[in-house]
Amino acid sequence: MNPPAPNRLSSLTIWTISTPAAAYGALAVLLSIYLPPYYASHLGMGAAGVAGVFFIVRLIDIGVDPVLGVAMDHTTTRFGRYRAWLMLGAPVMMVSVWLAIMPPTNASVAYMVAVLLLLYIGLSIIMLAHTAWAATVAPAYDDRSRMFAVLSVAGVVGTAALLVLPPAMHIKSSADPRLIQAMGWFVIVSTPFGIAWAALRIPEKVTASLVRDRTSLREYWDLLRRPEVLRVVGADLCLGLGPGWMTALYLYNSEDAKGFTSAQASSLLLVYVAASVVGALLMSRIAVRFGKHQTLIASNAGYSLGLICIFFMPPRQFVLFAGFMAIMGFLGVGFTILVRAMLADVADKIRLETGKQQIGLLYSLITLTAKLASAFAIVFTFRLLPVVGFDPKLGVHNSPAAILGLQLIFLIGPIVFVMLGGACFIGYRLDARAHADIRKALDERDALAELSPELSGVGGLSTAPPPATPITG
Repeated sequence: MNPPAPNRLSSLTIWTISTPAAAYGALAVLLSIYLPPYYASHLGMGAAGVAGVFFIVRLIDIGVDPVLGVAMDHTTTRFGRYRAWLMLGAPVMMVSVWLAIMPPTNASVAYMVAVLLLLYIGLSIIMLAHTAWAATVAPAYDDRSRMFAVLSVAGVVGTAALLVLPPAMHIKSSADPRLIQAMGWFVIVSTPFGIAWAALRIPEKVTASLVRDRTSLREYWDLLRRPEVLRVVGADLCLGLGPGWMTALYLYNSEDAKGFTSAQASSLLLVYVAASVVGALLMSRIAVRFGKHQTLIASNAGYSLGLICIFFMPPRQFVLFAGFMAIMGFLGVGFTILVRAMLADVADKIRLETGKQQIGLLYSLITLTAKLASAFAIVFTFRLLPVVGFDPKLGVHNSPAAILGLQLIFLIGPIVFVMLGGACFIGYRLDARAHADIRKALDERDALAELSPELSGVGGLSTAPPPATPITG
């Protein structure tokens, strides 16, 4: 059992700071599930064209997140550090979403690449700033599990709001322009409201780095070589790629392979996200009892075993699939919650050993892996569809062999990647007790810095503080 945490963060603070997650949670669904089929069918880009566009965007965008992370870590304003960037990202995301949902009928590849690139930059700013800010507001080991559980719930609320639109609007096709535009406008409207509610009510305490030199390329690679960083970032990539792989093909598998209508497919997704709300709240409690990485390993194993069952389920059995989606939603939500909570603990360890506040840079690695996972999921899956003879265009009748190929692609990739993600934490040692020692040393040093900057090394009057006893990953 983990040691009790003093000064438990209030639930009101956690729920207030979590409100911006609803907007970008909704946007994640729009980007990963609905926009690719919409561009492939309505704009006539085809599966290969969509895969190419997303690959180009990710290739250009790959270096944005680390640059943003470094910039955020070195920002100091009267509005705070990460909170200021969160407010800055709102207009960027709002404009780019509008451009993405209202493309001209003859939109070129260059147009789509530019729009999606701007959209992903805006999403990066908001997600990175919000995640880093939340981690600094909740410094305790168990509070971070609670914080990221509630962030996940807020994201699920945004997801659910989008998924009720197809049945509410009586829309049969997931590629209907009216549906895509309605989803986009939800994101556009909810973004400023969620950010304003959190930013105006929760202050940010800026913790200064003891070492004020800029992060060099060498230090960046030194950060990536740390065992605990490699474990968490590698796991996040695998755990994003697995479910993201399924997400990219979800509508095709549900409608073409399992015989559900678009409304039924959306309803099944609602079951998934509803179960993930319950899973988020319970998973954080389980993590408090057994530890974050042990809980994550167990949820990985259950998720992978559950995926095998879907191949043997008969088509058009809504109740059966609803039960399956509930189990998957309960288990899958732990991936995001626990990985992000563990990365905040890693950031504390690095700050104690180096004297540098690099939580923005660290979380930029997570936003980068999340975007890489979503993009590569689309690239890989949409490139594999023609290989098995599956055509995603509207009105095309696919052969039984093509449908079987679709189902195999839908399942094999996620099973492999999710199992790899869980394996990353075998032997992980940064648990609650180790983190409690780290936080105690940090709190003592921060208190000393406030009383006497000269003694603590602030302002460059001394070199980095003596390193703490290493805790290997």
